[in-house]
Order: sequence, then C-alpha cells, then structure tokens
Amino acid sequence: FLAYNSYTPNYGLFPRPQLYPAELLAGDVDGNATTELITFSGGGGGSPTTWSVFCSVPGYPGLSCAIPNGTWLTDFGSPFSVPLVGDWNGDGITTAGLFRKSSSGFMLRNEHAGGAADKSFFFGPANSGWFPLVGDWDGDGFDTVGFHSGGGTFFLKNTLTDFKADVHMTFSRQSQFTL
Repeated sequence: FLAYNSYTPNYGLFPRPQLYPAELLAGDVDGNATTELITFSGGGGGSPTTWSVFCSVPGYPGLSCAIPNGTWLTDFGSPFSVPLVGDWNGDGITTAGLFRKSSSGFMLRNEHAGGAADKSFFFGPANSGWFPLVGDWDGDGFDTVGFHSGGGTFFLKNTLTDFKADVHMTFSRQSQFTL
C-alpha cells in the first residue's frame, strides 16, 4: 500500500524503501486536528523497531505538522507486534500502541517516547486470527480497542481493561472483509 494523490502509476508520496517492509497507519500525532501518516517497522535481525511520521511532503502543502518528518519513536514493539495508534488518554494526540497475537495483549503509550507501556491489558482469544481495531466507540473522546472476528462479528471495548467486550455485534456476511 502506497499513499499518493494521483491516478498516474508511481511510487507514491514516499519512496518505497521508507515504507517497505513497514506498516502504514494514520493519526494526529501533534494535536493540530489533522491526520499525519505514520509507519512502523518491526525491526528484526537485531535492528530496533522504528515508528516514523510524515507530516510534510514537497508539492503537497496540505500535509504539515509540528513534528519533523522522520523517526518519531524507537524501541517500542517487536517484529511480532501489530502496531496500533490512538488517543488513549483523550488529550487529542495520537500515540503508539501494540497488540501481541500470541497473548492477546495490548500495550499502549501516552507519550511519544519508547520504554514500557503506560497501559497494558489482555482482551480476546490469543492466536485467534481476529483483527484488532481502534476507535472511540462511545464518543467520550478516548480511543479504545476492539476486534473484527473475520466472520462479520465485532467485539468492542469502551475501557482499556482486561477481558470482556462491552459491545458485540454482527452485521456483515462472513465472506465480506471490513476495513
């Protein structure tokens, strides 16, 4: 997946080596009410994990923020982590989060710094193949987590606590994939 603002085939706004093999995410990392592009490279082979933010791109003046382009956060995550971003504490600023499939554990940061998670909890079955989701499901200004089971069922939490979903619902056919 490459982000670009044209129907002409190209390598996107960002050179391929910066994104591959990174995950692409989006969030408001500086609290200015605009969304910035974020990449996560899970390290591997002894290299550290790296979160990078892209706020300004030559020729695209609409992309700008208070954080300079480049490395945003290091040493938070592993090659086995699924990167997430959200406003976990309701301050209007997107920060990093991780999901570990093997334990169904979530680890969330409230600052743009590496180190231990500010909030950790377990939710959902381990190694289930479910897809983690992030959103403000109840409109209180705080992002929380959820899952899409892959079979049309969603399990959503309204608090960042262990175990049980606050809401579960099914509204798509099993053959459909939700984005």
